[in-house]
Amino acid sequence: EVNFNCRVETFGQIVKQFDERKKRLVAEMGFAGLLHFVDKGLPRNLCYWLCTMVDVKRRVLVLKDGLEFPLSKIQVHWVLGIPIGPRHVPKVCEDDAMENEVARLCESFVTRCPSGHRGVSRKTILEVIEGPLEDDSEFKKAFMMMAVNDVIDGPDKLSSNVSEDAPSCECCREGK
Repeated sequence: EVNFNCRVETFGQIVKQFDERKKRLVAEMGFAGLLHFVDKGLPRNLCYWLCTMVDVKRRVLVLKDGLEFPLSKIQVHWVLGIPIGPRHVPKVCEDDAMENEVARLCESFVTRCPSGHRGVSRKTILEVIEGPLEDDSEFKKAFMMMAVNDVIDGPDKLSSNVSEDAPSCECCREGK
């Protein structure tokens, strides 16, 4: 059997370890449906295949022969359990308050790699998520970065890009 690095499966294993307080914080943000990923029971290779077949930007499932199946917002809600509503989630800062919060988010999580590249390391996010809960706000930020990177953006995205994901994470964390 092929061994895939399936982030959705890893996400489920991490969430399975959450205590009641961490689960409550996730539910407060409106993402309680993501807590049930551990119960989905899809084989790893099927899960990976499905994730690689979805074009997130166009919201379609694309088969190898080019056949496309559009996905509605409600279908995504049913499958992922993520909130569905009329408000859009911004990809850029829309005001000074959001810009300040994103700057704080980056200050908390961005590190510089030996190569000189700046970004958020998965290790940094996991230390906050899996460690003892000291700060509710920091946990929510880290959870949203993991959820966006592992589940919502899909497996084709190799690492968390703060410049792209930070406004979305901050908006979702605040439940806006």
